[in-house]
Amino acid sequence: MEKIKDKNDISGYSFASDDHQTSILSFSDREATDITLPEYINGKPLRKIGFSAFRGMENLRTVTMPDTVHIIENSAFRSCPALTNVVLSKNTHNLAAY
Repeated sequence: MEKIKDKNDISGYSFASDDHQTSILSFSDREATDITLPEYINGKPLRKIGFSAFRGMENLRTVTMPDTVHIIENSAFRSCPALTNVVLSKNTHNLAAY
């Protein structure tokens, strides 16, 4: 079964923010297959995908990142066997091992 999450649906995400930016710490929607990450959370740009943030999301096939994302930390998408399509931000300048 396909479950698409658009950029306006922030359920399932765990975030951390400071005065200037937001990071995704984890994602818990195990049914999601295709997601578009939000550009802004509470008025702050999404800048970082944290360590193991999407680890073990077995149904995840496609991830689309907004151009606000600059950093993708280690193992952000480890153990996501169905993941075949990732659309990176044109501003990503730090892409760690899967």
